[in-house]
Amino acid sequence: MDGTIWLSAGEAVHASRDPGLLRLLARFLTPEDPRAALAGEAAGGAAERHLRDLLRIRALLPVDGDGAPADAEGGTGDEAPGLLVDTDLAPIALTLDALSSTLAALSPAVGRAIREETGLGLGPRLMACRAAVAGLRREVERRIPDYVAAQVARLPASDRPLSLHLGAGASDLPGWVSVDVWPAPLSIDLRWGLPFAEASAERVYLAHTLEHLWYPGEVMALLREIHRVLAPGGRVRIVVPDIELALRAYVADDRAVIEGRARTAWPDWTVSTRLESVLGYAGVGPHPGRFAEAHKFGYDAETLAHILAEAGFRDIRRCGYQASSDPGLRIDDASAFAGAEVDGRHYSLFVEAVR
Repeated sequence: MDGTIWLSAGEAVHASRDPGLLRLLARFLTPEDPRAALAGEAAGGAAERHLRDLLRIRALLPVDGDGAPADAEGGTGDEAPGLLVDTDLAPIALTLDALSSTLAALSPAVGRAIREETGLGLGPRLMACRAAVAGLRREVERRIPDYVAAQVARLPASDRPLSLHLGAGASDLPGWVSVDVWPAPLSIDLRWGLPFAEASAERVYLAHTLEHLWYPGEVMALLREIHRVLAPGGRVRIVVPDIELALRAYVADDRAVIEGRARTAWPDWTVSTRLESVLGYAGVGPHPGRFAEAHKFGYDAETLAHILAEAGFRDIRRCGYQASSDPGLRIDDASAFAGAEVDGRHYSLFVEAVR
């Protein structure tokens, strides 16, 4: 049991009523040398047996010299970030969602019973979870500046103002800086801000991206960042789902729009009702386990113009597909969603604004 180990799967032992085991587990909310955890315990005693059992069932995992968990074959156990979101974070979000409702319904007597049976009350256990997540977040976030700076340094040098494609997905247009989650050429979370100097860009394009941020806080923060990096006279083109079109289709029972949009976005999805389709499209009730891919808000032209003005933009205009006064922004065909249409009507709303 040399090296350090950490708590990876407290759920595996959540039913234990042994206070000693729970206290031992709490030592490994951050990586800990097992010898330090066993200091003062009897050799071969209960604590040492607990520790060996926890390692055996992989409730505790050895970590390598960099603090990464080592897998059974001696590797690092690293996975693609997107896979971690699906396999690890999504179940945690679903568990917390269910737990919040459960705790709201319980009387204090249940909490007291849990404390008596396990030796730890609800409050300390929740605080331990919170501390573990907060610690992980700090460990990740302190590495972000160097991570971003290294990527920016690798971008092709140019004496021209930047053209930024935010939420680029698999698109990598010549002359554009493609920004998205990993593995984009510049892999960042747009909530971090844009790692470019003020007035360094002449154009910014983002299609079917804004609706994945929380409104208004995260949305306004991003729009202000776009305004900051654009040079005076620079232009932003924003493409979002057209919620007005969806609402009109709902009222008119326009099945061509409702069912056609669903087939375009999710070919395997069967529309149950008009309301289900429209509200899901507008971001009503996003699933707690879906994170980034869920819509969180819906936009019509009035709302989008309002928040652009609040962010400091001027000359805000609604446009058509591939219709921009800047030829460099006629790249809607780079987005499959931006080009989706039915009966000549595009599902998307196209708006441009100038700094």
